Amino acid sequence: MHLIHMRSRYSIFALFPVLLVGLGFFFFSNNARSETAPDWSLKDLDGKAIKLSDFKGQIVIVNFWATWCPPCRAEIPDFIAIEKEYRDKGVVIVGFSVDSVQPSEVAAFVKKAGINYPIVMSTDEIAQSYGVTEGIPVTCVIAPDGSIADRQLGMVSKDYLEGHIKKLLPAVTAH
Repeated sequence: MHLIHMRSRYSIFALFPVLLVGLGFFFFSNNARSETAPDWSLKDLDGKAIKLSDFKGQIVIVNFWATWCPPCRAEIPDFIAIEKEYRDKGVVIVGFSVDSVQPSEVAAFVKKAGINYPIVMSTDEIAQSYGVTEGIPVTCVIAPDGSIADRQLGMVSKDYLEGHIKKLLPAVTAH
């Protein structure tokens, strides 16, 4: 009987790291519900200043990515499609490059990839303020009221983004 008790105690300890990781993913993606999106003001690759407050009342999808990141590159076609389909409905996508290369190198990649949404060069402070601490890509969906409706570590699909967009579209104000 003592051996059975010991095994069950060890199995609980063995599951503890799994539970912590699972809870971490739950809180990472779901704790964003009431958090206000940190403001930012940066220049896009053409030198035009843009800031989060420019998009007040709209759905803003912020994607932290890099040219060297395979999952980041793989999700770009879905972002391009979302931009085409929803830009006139109050949805804005902004890509935050975390590359440590010159903006001209990122611009060459953007042109080759056919990216149709603004790209800015992120700072460490902005990335950290959006919870980009574990890796990239990280995508945040900012609701029209300025709250972070979702934060996702890892690749996101068009279907995933559309689910959030469709929930938030009724709250979009005229722009």
